[in-house]
Amino acid sequence: MVSSRNWSHNISASRSCCRFGAVKNGAVNGRPHAVSVPIHSELSKLTSQEKDHAWDYSDDTYIHNLDYLRTLQEKRKVTHIGLTNFDADHLELLINSGFQIATNQISCSVIDRRHIRGRMASVCTQHGVSILAYGTLLGGYLSEKWLGQPAPQDLEALNWSLRKYLRFIQAAGGWAAFQTVLQALSTIARKHGVPIAAVATRYVLDLPAVGAVIVGSRLSEESDKYTTSNLAAFSFQLLEEDKALIAQAQEGLSDIPGDCGDEYRRAPYLTATGDLSHHLQESEQDVKIAKAVAEGSRIEYSSGSKWEPIAVSTKSYPARTI
Repeated sequence: MVSSRNWSHNISASRSCCRFGAVKNGAVNGRPHAVSVPIHSELSKLTSQEKDHAWDYSDDTYIHNLDYLRTLQEKRKVTHIGLTNFDADHLELLINSGFQIATNQISCSVIDRRHIRGRMASVCTQHGVSILAYGTLLGGYLSEKWLGQPAPQDLEALNWSLRKYLRFIQAAGGWAAFQTVLQALSTIARKHGVPIAAVATRYVLDLPAVGAVIVGSRLSEESDKYTTSNLAAFSFQLLEEDKALIAQAQEGLSDIPGDCGDEYRRAPYLTATGDLSHHLQESEQDVKIAKAVAEGSRIEYSSGSKWEPIAVSTKSYPARTI
């Protein structure tokens, strides 16, 4: 993680324990014991910050999860609570409901400007929430390797990250518009004697409310080279003329649809597969329900509520049907 602040003291680390869907979320219908198991498992490895990620706001389980995290925070088992891919409206809702949110981890780059084009930056600034920006280098597209190159045609030849961020590029105006921005970054990089990635990182670090960027890392013989490249973002400052050049190049971009995190909530899904097939796992019950709906048949379905068995036994109501 590359920070825009001076973290020479009180350096903290975090583990992300994400929970998706009604049944997969821990505190289903307000019962916290299920969520405590994965959280305490993570806390046994590293304690500092816990993040919650909600993809479907119609399922209020994320609020139960956050309420339990707040309980752990009061017991000093969790120091900070952070979010992942929350939009501005729901972030503000949680803050106004009394939750102390430290961070919101969202996609942010020289082509993904949703947090400043929308309300996210102002909400975070007003309430002291730091943005942890990921996707800053677009999986590697913001580098010398892709400068002046044609758009990749064989998606199967791309790694998972490049497939994903190619969709971001397409949503932001296409390959030609992206190349215009990449050329501007290259011009600035040559002037300051740094890699394009350093300019892309510096640009995001200077944006409102951004506390740090999350840079992908892998252990290899070239790890030191990438570390040096990342640190180059602190070796210079963007001049006003640099910022003006970037802004001019960005004029050819289109706004990525929706608010922060909407790429996981509605079309167009900006994932490697273009859908959520590799993010949400269907349970056996999900498959049965989908099949029943498609066939127009009936199936017993339990909501999971602790009140449903009581209602069935005392009122002799049948199980819910679809």
